[in-house]
Amino acid sequence: QLRAAGVRLVSGHEITPERVEELRQSYDAVILAHGAGKALRLPVPGGDLGGVVDATEFLNEARTALNQSRPCPLLSQSEGRRAGEQATVLVLGAGNTAMDVARLARRLGARAICVDWMDRRFAPVRPDELDEASEEGVDIRFCRTVTRLEGSGGQVERAVLSTTRQVSPTRLPEVTGAPVTEENVDLVVMAMGYRIDPAFPGVAPDKPIARRVPELVDRRFQASGLLAGGAPAFARHRPVGELSLAREIGRMSAALGTVERVFVAGDALVGPSTVVEAMSQGRRAAEAVLDRQPHVGPTGHPDKVGTILVAFESRSGHTEALARDLAQGLSGAGAKVSTRRLCDIGLAEIAAADLVVLGTWVEGFIVAGVGPARAARAAIEAFPDLGATKLATFCSYGVAPGATLAKMRRLLEAKGGRVVAEHAFGPRERAGTSLAKFASEVLGALVPEPWVDDVVEAAVS
Repeated sequence: QLRAAGVRLVSGHEITPERVEELRQSYDAVILAHGAGKALRLPVPGGDLGGVVDATEFLNEARTALNQSRPCPLLSQSEGRRAGEQATVLVLGAGNTAMDVARLARRLGARAICVDWMDRRFAPVRPDELDEASEEGVDIRFCRTVTRLEGSGGQVERAVLSTTRQVSPTRLPEVTGAPVTEENVDLVVMAMGYRIDPAFPGVAPDKPIARRVPELVDRRFQASGLLAGGAPAFARHRPVGELSLAREIGRMSAALGTVERVFVAGDALVGPSTVVEAMSQGRRAAEAVLDRQPHVGPTGHPDKVGTILVAFESRSGHTEALARDLAQGLSGAGAKVSTRRLCDIGLAEIAAADLVVLGTWVEGFIVAGVGPARAARAAIEAFPDLGATKLATFCSYGVAPGATLAKMRRLLEAKGGRVVAEHAFGPRERAGTSLAKFASEVLGALVPEPWVDDVVEAAVS
C-alpha cells in the first residue's frame, strides 16, 4: 500500500548522525522515526552469562520458530536438565513487552515466570494483558527483583530473587530485608522496556521530551470533559484527562521539529509508548512539513512566506499597538499572520506557526531593575519544550529597557527555543523605520531573500 501511494522504501542502509546531516542537505525535510530501541538491562552480577538475552532477541527468535513450527534455539535443552523436562524462562519486567515474551514462551512449551520490582497497582501494564497472560499459565510476581544470577560453564542456571516494597506510584520500590528465594532457570529475558538511543545528539532527543500538564489547561480541552473522566483501572488508575493531555502535547511537539527541517515522531520523541501515539505524531509531523513547505536552498520569491504568530502582553496599549502594526507589515509582505494575547497561546498555536513573535512591556524600576512583565514571564515559563521553533522578541519601554530582552532570551532558550530577532521600542520609535527594520529581521529568518527589506518597508509604510 505504501509503494502504491508513491513511497520509495530504501533498506539495508545504516543511519548515523553524519548521514542525517547528509540527508538534510539532500532533502527538503527529514522525519526521524527510529523509535526507542535501546533495551534496558538490569546491572546485576551474572548478567553477562550465556542464556541472558534482551526481549528483542527473544521475540525475533521465538516468532521465527513459531512461524516455521520448529523449536526455538534459545529454549534448547540445557545441560543438566532431563530430556523432555519443561524449560523455565525468567522474564524480568511485567509490562506489555514482558507479557509478549512470557506468552510466546508458553506457546513454545516453556514455563514462564515474570518478576517486576513494582507494586501491581502501579505497574505500567494493561490489566487485560495481565489477565490474559495468567490464563495462559504465566506466573506473574510483583514486588520481586533479581539481585544475582548464577551459573556454571558460562551458562545461567539460577536466579536469586529479593522482595521489594513500593508505597506510591511516584516513589521507586525499595528492596526489603525479607529472605531471598532462588529459581532454577534455563533462560533469562530482560524485558524491562526500552529507552531512546542517544546516538543522534543535536537532531533527536537523548531523553523523552517532557509532557508536563500545565497549570492552566487550554479552555477547549477543559470543555471537552476529559479532565473530569476520573482514573479508571484501564488507565492504570491515572487521570484520563492528564494522560490525554500529555499525549496531545506529544502530538503537537512532533510539529515543532528539532533543527532546521528535521522533525522527530514516535518513540524517538516521547520514549516507549504506543503504536497509536506514534501514528498520530507521524501524521502531525507530516502535516507540519506539508504546511510549511521547507526547501533545502533559496527558492526565489515564494508564494507563501510563512505563518507567523504575534503574541503580546500589554497594559497601557502601547505593546498591543506595536504588535498589530507589526502584524500588518508582515501580512503586507505576504506572511500569514495571527495576533493573540500571550496568555491565550499554548503548544497548539506555537506548533502551527513557522515563527512566533513575543512582545511585552517593561516592568519595574530602573534602580531596582527592570524586565519582562510578570504576566509575560509566567506565560513563557508555562511553555513546554519549544523544539526548533524560531522566535523573535520585542519590548516597549518608557524610560529604559534594561536587560528585558536578555531575560526574555534566557527564558526562551531554557525551553529550547531559538531567538532570531529582538528589538526594544522606546516612545519615539514605535512606528516607521524601526518597526520596518524589525519586521525585516523577522521575515529574514524565514525567507533570507534580498526582496524582503523593500517589501516590508513598503508594507509598514
